[in-house]
Amino acid sequence: MVVRREKIGNYMVGSDVEFFLQDILSNEIVSAEGIIKGTKTEPFKFDKDNAFYATSLDNVMAEGNIPPASSAYEFFCNVEKLRKYIDSTIPQNLRTVAIPSARLDLKHLQTENAQIFGCDPSINCWTREEVRPEPSGDNVRSAGFHIHVGYEEPSLETNEELARAMDLFLGVPSILIEPQNERKAVGYGLSGNYRHQKHGMEYRSLSSYFSSEQRLIEWCFRNTQKAIQFVNDGGVDQLTHLGDVIQNVINKENKSMATALCKDFAIEML
Repeated sequence: MVVRREKIGNYMVGSDVEFFLQDILSNEIVSAEGIIKGTKTEPFKFDKDNAFYATSLDNVMAEGNIPPASSAYEFFCNVEKLRKYIDSTIPQNLRTVAIPSARLDLKHLQTENAQIFGCDPSINCWTREEVRPEPSGDNVRSAGFHIHVGYEEPSLETNEELARAMDLFLGVPSILIEPQNERKAVGYGLSGNYRHQKHGMEYRSLSSYFSSEQRLIEWCFRNTQKAIQFVNDGGVDQLTHLGDVIQNVINKENKSMATALCKDFAIEML
């Protein structure tokens, strides 16, 4: 009997997450520019004991990084610590909100930074094409909850397989869970979006909504674990003929087909 080599060993799961800032009294979404410390190139490390914790401005949003975690609860605690830190440093009339997309008044979108959409291209794991969202000319902005998987001896092949598995275990059920939003209309949240990283890979299809509460954050961790196990068990071979279906489900929000896939692959729902 041929024993499949474990491709993803000694892994940990981290994240970078984006939050909108909202005025508590008016509920208006405002720009984080001039409020959040740090930039994409020079993040602000706010925990002297753990350099993974950092904040930065991303377009008009507050972005933060967390340390990698080895359990669902630790993953939640790391995200919660980041969010509480941001909430403690912004003006008292503001709060962070974890929502997929928002429309901002044009007065918040006049700066050069407000017109920058992403710093590096990502890849579609199904087509292997480069993905770089472009400004739509609209005032919609999108916030993501990017899941990082770090593991021993990462490879491009394994990263691609894992991105496909995460599309199945996270991307497909996500359209049955999150509220309607405009994220896909501006080129975000599409199927198979990931980046190669020196520590492993980064899955970029989920919205910030999945960082909004403990049950969602822990669900993301558990389903990431299941995607990893799926890869290690050789399950990705089953997806070869399902790439077009999975892309259609996520990009077109085909809920009936999403329900069928979740049933066929016994994907955990909420």
